[in-house]
Amino acid sequence: MAVERTEVAEKICERTMFSVGMKRAEQGVHGFMLPVPKLASPTQVLVRVKEVGLDGTDFTMVGHDKKDIAEGRDEIVIGHEMMGIVEEIGPNVVSFKPGDNVTITVRRGCGLCWPCKQGKSDYCLTGQFKERGLHKLDGFLTKYAVEEEANIVKLQPGTEKYGILVEPLSIAEKALEQVRRVQARVPPACGHTAHKWTRDHWGACKTALVIGGGTLGCLTAALLRINGVTTFATSRTPEESFKVKMLRKLGCDYMRVGESGEGIEKVVEHCQRDRHLDIIIEAAGASQLALSIIPYMSRSSVYVLTGIPRGEQLATMDTNRLLRHIVRYNQAIVGSVNSNRTHFEMAVDDILKINEKFGNILDEFVTNRFKLSEYKQAFAYESKDALKIAIEID
Repeated sequence: MAVERTEVAEKICERTMFSVGMKRAEQGVHGFMLPVPKLASPTQVLVRVKEVGLDGTDFTMVGHDKKDIAEGRDEIVIGHEMMGIVEEIGPNVVSFKPGDNVTITVRRGCGLCWPCKQGKSDYCLTGQFKERGLHKLDGFLTKYAVEEEANIVKLQPGTEKYGILVEPLSIAEKALEQVRRVQARVPPACGHTAHKWTRDHWGACKTALVIGGGTLGCLTAALLRINGVTTFATSRTPEESFKVKMLRKLGCDYMRVGESGEGIEKVVEHCQRDRHLDIIIEAAGASQLALSIIPYMSRSSVYVLTGIPRGEQLATMDTNRLLRHIVRYNQAIVGSVNSNRTHFEMAVDDILKINEKFGNILDEFVTNRFKLSEYKQAFAYESKDALKIAIEID
């Protein structure tokens, strides 16, 4: 089978492309030229990037000069949430053809440990993984990317315009997967066998609290709601903000807490009124707020943390009380990072379900759009109402 390529692919040979990222010797975000990548193996695919989403990690990397550039390189292209179109495929590629709408996963396994060899690099045991746009591998704030077929996920008809939401939604998918696996230890409080944590209708009698009002918090709430979970949300975000309006559109009861988590006990008390708080999912990256809720968890509940705070923050807490509470109340606290191809595929499927249940609500998630040439404005943009910032590559 010969290499298949579009007319555009024929024209891009030997050209360079404008890219956005970070430089080893300079702080901040920069534009620079790189060669257009070429297929280097028969199982690779050339993708034309159409849109990239920015998240808190991107802003933290730039704002705090946190960069992990590969040895021998002076720069790294950032941006890890993407949507693109297949331009060219290698002779052994069987799942894609030119013109397909796709997204690309982020983490590449170490190739040494068993989880990575099984395609579950999000459980890497060596820590020697790499990540596109984050750790040693170029991301997607550029025009073209070459990737192995195994790391590319096709976007179903009707999901193309939401491609940049697949990666953050995959993080939420994995978090809920952790919830259900851990809580399979606990019989459903309602006593209905159809509501067991392993069944399709597992969420029908469950209650959850989501901490965080950003993109991940809203997407996590959306997943909980399409599974029938009664969902509450809390964060430091003002009540009148667009983010809170979105949470309420998703059917969440929202209560605000103080900057250091003041009032969290009242939030939990509200969630537990006449019900059992089965699930807490943290999606804010605010350590003091995240830890302050542990003493108020329900018995035999699960708490999944997904946020990664930067810098150092010192706090005083009653550690004896904390440990007594976790042990006596049979609680589970789990960290969840990254995701794998399976979670990306789950996210693509659930995009349609979320839009069906909530009237195409995902159309409202991208609040601000910039061109690639406007990258400095995009990274400098500040608004309490910004939910997802997108950079259009064309």
